[in-house]
This record gives sequence, C-alpha cells and structure tokens, in this order.
Amino acid sequence: MVSPTPLRPKLKSNGGVPVHLARTEADLFAKIVRSYGLHDEVSRQILEEACTSLMRAREAREAIDREGVSFRDRWGQIKANPVCAVERDARAAALAAFRQLNLEMPRPKGKAEIDWGVT
Repeated sequence: MVSPTPLRPKLKSNGGVPVHLARTEADLFAKIVRSYGLHDEVSRQILEEACTSLMRAREAREAIDREGVSFRDRWGQIKANPVCAVERDARAAALAAFRQLNLEMPRPKGKAEIDWGVT
C-alpha cells in the first residue's frame, strides 16, 4: 500500500502571504489564515486562488469604472465592455474557492437569529 507524502508549505518572504497579491487581498489572505488557522498547503492554495480572483475582479471593476460598461463599435453599435466578463468570471471563481474552503462566518454580536419560517 502506498503511503501519502505530506506536502511542505512553500514559505514566502513576506510571512506566508503570496507576493503577487495587492495590499487589499494580501491583508485579507493574512486575516483569514490567522482567523481560521489555515496551515495546510491545500487550504492555503485554495485561499490564494480565491484572493487572486478577488484581485482580478477588483481590477476589472476599476477598469469598468474608468471605461464604462459599454462602448460603441466602429459601426456605432453598442457593445458590452469585455472586462465585464472578466469581472463576472473572477467573482465566480473567488466565490467557488471560498465555498470550497467551507469557512464558517461568525455571527454578528447582539443580533438575534432570523427565523425564516422554513422547517
């Protein structure tokens, strides 16, 4: 029978946070690792992909804010800005990665649980 080989985490020069992430996403990565104690390589890789997708979605949103949601092509027809698809796909990828991590969100303090009436 084959025994699994444990993965060794890749150490990054900045305390374990992937160096390609922008400040906002790097802070989120570090906060989630601290809050949920994600120390295994697989979880950290999934989180890295989630944060990278969030960064790409944010960059696409900034481009849409600058350029607009649509433009007119050379024939005067209104076309969707292709960056809208980039934002949509990056957000979907981020949400899928966060869902895969199955992190439980903390309940807000002082708020009663909502009864949706569904049993």
